[in-house]
Amino acid sequence: MFPPSFDYHRASSVSEALSLLAELPDATLLAGGHALLPRLKNGRAEPGAVVDVSELPELIGVDVGSEATVVGAATTYATLLETGTEAGDADEESDAGGSVGDPTAGRSVLEQHAPAFLEATRAVGDRQIRNRGTVGGNLAEAHPESDLPAAALVADASVRIRGSGGEREVAVEEFLTGAFESAVGDDEIVTAVRIPHVDGWDGSNGGDAEENGSDRNEPTVDNGGAYVRKTHPTSGYAMVGVAVRVGIDDGVIASARVAANGVADTALRLSSVETALEGIDVTTEGVGERVTAAVENAPADVPEATRRGDVHASAEYRVSVLPTYVERAVRAAVDSTEAGSDGGPDSVGDSAPDSDSGRNGRRDQQGGEPR
Repeated sequence: MFPPSFDYHRASSVSEALSLLAELPDATLLAGGHALLPRLKNGRAEPGAVVDVSELPELIGVDVGSEATVVGAATTYATLLETGTEAGDADEESDAGGSVGDPTAGRSVLEQHAPAFLEATRAVGDRQIRNRGTVGGNLAEAHPESDLPAAALVADASVRIRGSGGEREVAVEEFLTGAFESAVGDDEIVTAVRIPHVDGWDGSNGGDAEENGSDRNEPTVDNGGAYVRKTHPTSGYAMVGVAVRVGIDDGVIASARVAANGVADTALRLSSVETALEGIDVTTEGVGERVTAAVENAPADVPEATRRGDVHASAEYRVSVLPTYVERAVRAAVDSTEAGSDGGPDSVGDSAPDSDSGRNGRRDQQGGEPR
């Protein structure tokens, strides 16, 4: 089907884009286009005007600070992956005298602070999709089966939104308001996604090691994360996706963040699983059984009124397999830490089933517009 006719505007700044949205009430934004273009072709979208913000420098880039990493809304998945996996100063600090066995050695800032977010980004689409789709657009689209929302939840990320009244920052939990619905107004634009750095590691690379009395960037908590999913057979989205972040202190899970997408109208935290995981010693015998027990009540964290299903997989089926994918993600997250990789008497990952990362199925129409 041919798309409808519309006026095309390429904004030269975010301010101009906002002005165009105010002047043209039937306008829509274009960034990656993976949500808009299919709708234009199937007749579900008939905007009078399209405002292109895909090349605005203000919306592109990855800024790694001392307390957080800020990703521009129009930054592509590919750019985030390229930037997020550059070890940079972390390698230099390790070579300059970092502690032996330091789990942060050789890992980039995002790999240390938001490993699940990077894994979810890798799971999006194929190379062509990742070269064009945008991080902000993915979250703004609020697709229930998209990969990034669950990972953003466990990363405690927030979304920056700009409108005529200025800029505001909204936690992802409040940003995702429903299936394909977000906190962004019709006259607003998502400008960035902020990912705070987790406790236990100082990403500033600042100061002098001798003055501080310790090695720079030496973590007090061993942080790990993972994202696994069961891929939808037709859309390539996540039929069930689970993101996990764990903080391990002296071999014990001191903190846990677990979130799922695909099973409900929005990505959501699995609070009972988080509580059950905290306090588990991953270095002791029987840890595998304790992890299995901790995740078995995951379906209880998904309200029945919001459960999601289709002709390929009912809501009942998705919820029934949720504990399996939660367990896989937890095992992978623990195994990504130094404590988990040491392999104690009953290593968490010893009996972990193969995960379906979704990288080999059909994946299209991912992403969306930073709006």
